[in-house]
Amino acid sequence: MVDDVPENGPNLDVSAWQLIDPRPIQQENPYTFFVPSDAEKAALVPGDLVKLMFRSLSPHNGTERMWVTFQGRDEVGAFGQLDNQPLDIPGLTAGDIIRFQDHHIVSVWEPKVDDISHEDRMFARCHVDPRILNGGVRIGRIERRSAWRTWRPWRKDRWPDTGWYIYADDNTRPRSRDMRYVAVGVVLNRDDSILRHLSAAPGTRMIRDGDRFRDI
Repeated sequence: MVDDVPENGPNLDVSAWQLIDPRPIQQENPYTFFVPSDAEKAALVPGDLVKLMFRSLSPHNGTERMWVTFQGRDEVGAFGQLDNQPLDIPGLTAGDIIRFQDHHIVSVWEPKVDDISHEDRMFARCHVDPRILNGGVRIGRIERRSAWRTWRPWRKDRWPDTGWYIYADDNTRPRSRDMRYVAVGVVLNRDDSILRHLSAAPGTRMIRDGDRFRDI
């Protein structure tokens, strides 16, 4: 979803770009696309950095996330000064005054209210049956093994391994080499029925029983 750009200044070609409303993206990806809470936005003071998503209306139609120095609010909405130099958005340059609404904010440089550790937990890694990620197949079995404790050259990933192995709801299993190694949140975006079990200890093995999971 793309918003119309409000008036941003007399020398700015407002036809060259638009702000993106991130709310539909967040609704579709609630466990991997996070936005600040209303309380976090209300706590903003002049000088804070907020990140917005800009879309170029040039033929390239590119999207860039950039920081804006929050300056305040008035009867129209929020406003601030663009802190980054766009790579390829005609009519927009560092220092421009940007007018936006609170719902445009996708990140705050230094959160004062929100606990962002939850976001880190959602990006920890797990092994998952690709059929779940492709859609149409729900989770049927989960196992938590010992997480990898050493860095492996082929896993150049700063996020920790959870040890979770997540399988589809049928009697077949993919080969180990066909399992996908992804963020836990990516799986939850497809099927969040296992959310309450993610803190279970290594050695846990569970199978779906109707709408719940039970130990096996």
